Amino acid sequence: MEYICSRIRPLLAVTLASSILQLYQTPWLEDVWQKDEILFIQRTDGPVYGQPFITRHLSSAVSKQTKPKLEPHTHPVIRNPVLFALGVLLIELCLSKPLEQLRLPEEMDKDSHPNPLSNWMTANRLVDEIYMKGGSRYGDAVRHCIRCDFDRRDANLEREDFQQAGYDKIVSLLEKDLKDFHGLR
Repeated sequence: MEYICSRIRPLLAVTLASSILQLYQTPWLEDVWQKDEILFIQRTDGPVYGQPFITRHLSSAVSKQTKPKLEPHTHPVIRNPVLFALGVLLIELCLSKPLEQLRLPEEMDKDSHPNPLSNWMTANRLVDEIYMKGGSRYGDAVRHCIRCDFDRRDANLEREDFQQAGYDKIVSLLEKDLKDFHGLR
């Protein structure tokens, strides 16, 4: 993500997190989504970051079968790809850099290419930095997304109790940060 003003970041984090949780398992959000599916209205004075839109590529089932899509957030160590992608987005929002620019050489293969675990290794390493830069609640929200740390065996957002845990341990924390940032109680 390009540079986004620090006063917009808390609002954007809440908006994106709540939208992702609400749109999961609807036709509007793919099971594995990527940051390039988030768009902002462009005005003459720049993008309107307070109102993101999540796009959906509409295509027939036939074209989906003929064009396999690279799934950067799928690996057995990633317990929930939807929440992992959200965690990556929150990291990028906090650090104002794409994950690819934050990756270390040891998080790549021997030919300096990302491997299936590269995103997880980079994101997992950055959790401590997020605590320092974003604060404890933001850090907790990111940790819950990246590590799918909810004290549950099942990490399925189709389950209502897991959805509630996602709200409580991600969206609610980000909302508290937003209220504190703007001095609201």
